[in-house]
Amino acid sequence: MNERFLEAVGPIVVKEVRQGLRARVFAICFALLLVACVTTSLIAATEVRSWDGGALGPRYLTLFLSGLALICFFVIPYSAYRSMSREREDETWVLLALTGLSSRRIVRGKVASALTQAILYASAGAPFLLFSYFLNGVDLPTLLLELVFATCWAVFVTSVAVALGTEGHTRLGRSAIHFLVLGLLGAATFAGIGFGAELAREGGEWVNETSFLVFAGAFPFALLTTSLLVLEGAAAGLALASDASARGARLVVCGQLLFAVCAAYLGVWLADHPPRELASVASVFSSILLVAYGAFAISERDGFPRSTTKRSWLTAGALRGWLMVIGLLALVTAAWFGLHVLLVGNSRFLALTLTAPLYVALYLSLAVIVGRASPLQKLGEPAATRVAFICLVAAASIFFPVAAVLSGNNLSDIDWNVLNPLIGMFNHVDDSRASQARQALPILSVTTAFAVLGAFVTLKVRDGARVG
Repeated sequence: MNERFLEAVGPIVVKEVRQGLRARVFAICFALLLVACVTTSLIAATEVRSWDGGALGPRYLTLFLSGLALICFFVIPYSAYRSMSREREDETWVLLALTGLSSRRIVRGKVASALTQAILYASAGAPFLLFSYFLNGVDLPTLLLELVFATCWAVFVTSVAVALGTEGHTRLGRSAIHFLVLGLLGAATFAGIGFGAELAREGGEWVNETSFLVFAGAFPFALLTTSLLVLEGAAAGLALASDASARGARLVVCGQLLFAVCAAYLGVWLADHPPRELASVASVFSSILLVAYGAFAISERDGFPRSTTKRSWLTAGALRGWLMVIGLLALVTAAWFGLHVLLVGNSRFLALTLTAPLYVALYLSLAVIVGRASPLQKLGEPAATRVAFICLVAAASIFFPVAAVLSGNNLSDIDWNVLNPLIGMFNHVDDSRASQARQALPILSVTTAFAVLGAFVTLKVRDGARVG
């Protein structure tokens, strides 16, 4: 019975949990968390006796959550990242693959073991969270939402950390990713604490608002499905050439977008007064999802040659990944345009609805051209295309505003920032610049069309025989 249980859980989870529980870091963090929670509880009990009135619950709930956040949003994800990174550095993941474990099971096992340790910490902190309820000012729905959001955020942050641990094929690359992980985990921890504090103070009022209830349902779904997408991408990076590495990630991203479109149309049909800017907001978020996925899809390695495998849109390959992203952009943009027409939205929001996906197509396509037809190609794929994408976005976000200021114009000048993926996009919702922005939209559309055509030609010429 015990062997069956261990087999069902997975050898990676068992090994990682055993190592984690025996580590000195676990003992130190667990002891510090308990001491901090007990000390805070004693201070709260003392303050209650001398408190004239009011609610102490939100303040102490924030303190308890802050302690758990430091562990679950920073320490545990960082430990999971280091565990995955060591597998890459020592190349021991190859030995794991030889045992019959797929890359998907290895990656999910790392995340599951980290989350198992997080559950142990959460179980120690749960009584103290409940204690804050008896200090007044915090109701049970708010407390439940805090736990749900914190759990989903921990899953997402840990998944991203493990996925980043699979990247970095050189010592320099791993060093850069290490600092990136530290920065992202620090930002995620502060964001989690800040949102938790605000929810603790205002949660009682927010739960009575329809918009917040919609957010409370959509946000956990978005985090969990994106976590699954991130893990599928990480597994694809570790997969062998014979594996169907791109299948999982492509199915997840298609499912996310399909669900989002159906949910948006259903919400508009059911709501009495749906927000007119819903289509624009949905277009921006779907564009963010596709640009994050596309940055990896356009640099996928191919599987076995065409002669040995049957090709489909789920088969790994840079050209198929690029075409899929462009196709999804076209489909969801058409869906959001139809939703905009249905809502009879403002024309300035229509410009944003159409512009957001155009920027995605533009910079993904340019990344392919620069990565494969410049000195960056010496880095090899997938590094060349990804580095090109990051450099292009950073350069466009910095160069155009600086050039606008040096030429004597405003930092967000519409003419200078027409190709800026950040300022240029949101110029379309500025009332004072709406008419100018709509005039710039055809320019951006033509530029994007040429960039897409150039990327297609580049991929065909350089990889036609191999990508197929």
